[in-house]
Amino acid sequence: MNHSQLKMDHSQLKMDHSQLKMDHSQLKMDRSQMKTDHSQMRMDRSQMKTDHSQMKMSCSQMKMSRSCRRIPRPGSRPWGLPAHAPAPAVGIPARRWLQRPGHPVQRMGETRLFPCSPGAARLPRFPPAWYSTSMAPLFVWTILVFMGCTRDSNPMALSQQVPQAEPVLSQPEPDQETPVYRAKAARIAASLDDALLAAQVLMTGIDGKAPALSAPMKTLLENSPPGGIMLFKYNLDTEKEPVRALLEACSGYAVTAFAESEAPLRILPFIAVDHEGGAVHRFGPEVSRLPEAGWFWETAQTQGWDYALKELETTARRSGEEIRALGITMNLAPVAEVLDEENRLFLETRSYGPDPDFTEAAARAFIRGMEAAGVACVVKHFPGNTGTDPHTGRATLTADAETLDRMVQPFAGLIRDTQVPAIMVSHIVAPGWDPERNASLSPRIIQGWLRGRLGFTGVVIGDDFSMAAVADSGLTLEAAVVEALNAGVDMVMTWPRNLRGVHKAILTAVQEGRLPRERLQEAVEQLLCEKLRYGLIQGALDGL
Repeated sequence: MNHSQLKMDHSQLKMDHSQLKMDHSQLKMDRSQMKTDHSQMRMDRSQMKTDHSQMKMSCSQMKMSRSCRRIPRPGSRPWGLPAHAPAPAVGIPARRWLQRPGHPVQRMGETRLFPCSPGAARLPRFPPAWYSTSMAPLFVWTILVFMGCTRDSNPMALSQQVPQAEPVLSQPEPDQETPVYRAKAARIAASLDDALLAAQVLMTGIDGKAPALSAPMKTLLENSPPGGIMLFKYNLDTEKEPVRALLEACSGYAVTAFAESEAPLRILPFIAVDHEGGAVHRFGPEVSRLPEAGWFWETAQTQGWDYALKELETTARRSGEEIRALGITMNLAPVAEVLDEENRLFLETRSYGPDPDFTEAAARAFIRGMEAAGVACVVKHFPGNTGTDPHTGRATLTADAETLDRMVQPFAGLIRDTQVPAIMVSHIVAPGWDPERNASLSPRIIQGWLRGRLGFTGVVIGDDFSMAAVADSGLTLEAAVVEALNAGVDMVMTWPRNLRGVHKAILTAVQEGRLPRERLQEAVEQLLCEKLRYGLIQGALDGL
């Protein structure tokens, strides 16, 4: 009996052992399956990382703001300043009034309050109070599973969160006529005498207000016909018709080339104005005011870059058509300086913001819009500014050469990818390139950096030479103008009271050999090339 019981127990043990072996085999299979699942999860996680990177790139392009700010109505056009804003001279910069809690904003027939106003609903705090670090693994795992389940369900979900604007207007084809313009400009410049060459490199303001020039101003322009005339608020603050009459009168002071030939040419002056937008508006109430540059940076944060840049190009083209119809052929804008703590006090909302990429893209959109209207742009102020207004004194950019190269990224990008007619050089001192001279007087900065390293081939314009920053350099105005031309500047800004003296100083410098005639002629060739491009040389050009 006992022996039989033992045999039965032994048989049961064998069966149990077999079951254990089967269970062990099953565990091994389960473990293999878990390894396979783990490998699949790792692959899924890698895919999710790739998708996440793509979404981050999309978010960077749209530049969605994480702060609670007003979201303009999709499709509204930022034409002009807000109805509630005070006068431009004392206006509130865009970055300030856009962030004032509870401040009503009226645009396109509607009034809204900012989402961050006291009565507005607030988003729940994140992370919530119940969250703790011990729950982090469970929380992360839940998020990963959720993303894995929903990754392919709606790939357009992110893009649908923001109103999509029309694409920015396409870049124009590279100009194929520049070599032809340069050849013709060289022949025209060679036909001008020293007095006419010396006058062509001058851009002067004028006395008086529309619609007519004063008698002394007419005499001055006849004796020293400048290559450009710049106008200010005191000239233009009236209705459109008197402004049009004044600009037509200014254009009448043209230089004649090949006067003795059967086909003389009339070289018209550039008619220039600072038309940046916002507070920098020289016209009367009948001419629409562009939004300030800072407005587009704020808009890019709420509506995305594409929307802001399309609006900028559209408004620039529309405004360009308006001022071109009056007779303006050159706009001393846009400002391509990146906003930082050092220049904020001086530039404020004249800059397109603190992002170098957006500043470059915005300046390019502005140029394209004005170019489409037939207005030449002057990008400014190379290589930059500090918080000191150059009208009041000389300032120094303390950055080294490497930092300066990063600061001028928008200028470098525009030179590389856009047909830039002209760049304005400031009177700043940049010891990283030249520790002694103002940028406007420095061959190292103009020839070595701007033209040599960055490859700029357009017109170099020196900022107003009556500024205190020039006087603080230790030079007289006349001596500074001659030094600037020697350094590589092609056109200098002056005023009626100085026009005759500056013109004479240039002629004397050429006669005494302190300014080579070849350098003066080269500067005029640069100017004539752009005047040919913008239709400011009249006559039979085919024979040149």
